[in-house]
Amino acid sequence: MIPIVRIRHANYENVIADCHWCGYECTFNRASDIGTFEPIWGRDIQCLNESCQKPFRIISDNANERHEMLVFDCHQLLERKQYMYCILNLTMAYEMFFSLYLRVELLYKPFVVDPNCKASEKLKRMNRLSKKLDDKTRRWTYDRMRIVFLSQITDQRPVPDLGVSERRIDCLKARSTTECEINALNDARLSPLLICLKRTDINRVRNAVVHKRGYRPTSSEVKKYLEETRSVLLGLSSHLNLHDDLNYWIHGRSQP
Repeated sequence: MIPIVRIRHANYENVIADCHWCGYECTFNRASDIGTFEPIWGRDIQCLNESCQKPFRIISDNANERHEMLVFDCHQLLERKQYMYCILNLTMAYEMFFSLYLRVELLYKPFVVDPNCKASEKLKRMNRLSKKLDDKTRRWTYDRMRIVFLSQITDQRPVPDLGVSERRIDCLKARSTTECEINALNDARLSPLLICLKRTDINRVRNAVVHKRGYRPTSSEVKKYLEETRSVLLGLSSHLNLHDDLNYWIHGRSQP
């Protein structure tokens, strides 16, 4: 019987497990070594130690959303004093979060509640709209994604079917949202998180890091942005109940 080993550490790109047979620390890349980005609840692999190469089964992967994993990865980057990469991770986490919100609100939720066609036809239509949404937003910068996210969340108009969803995707545009509009949501938990997101200038720091200047942030700067990002993104993800899994919305959601 093949031995079972719990994953010791999991991050956005890799999973790490100690070989059952020789104790070698194996780092498996999700893309190259495992070939899937789905959470690993059970996977047969081989030890990466050339003198061992015996099989064992890894279990217990990280089930966080992708943007959350990027935030958590920053703790290890902080320990290694890789502050530039930490800023890049955090800004990318925001961008992934914005993209996830649009998928959930304009694709997954309308797919579930749309009464107008059979499930197979709805899936084809949703896949087509998914490509349309991706094509439309692919070149959008952080600034534009943030503006669109804030305008969409303060709009509050329901998307009852995929037909309305398509019209919303066609009309997506950057419309500035004021803090007064955010406060008008009358949500004591949501509004402060949105205002903090609107005010953050982490994108300015990211731009300084990646441009020719090659800005090198300090430990205190990175810790401030990490704490801010954890609070905002984890808080919003929980409050908005965001999951990048269509099956969750079909079978596991608590309400439409």
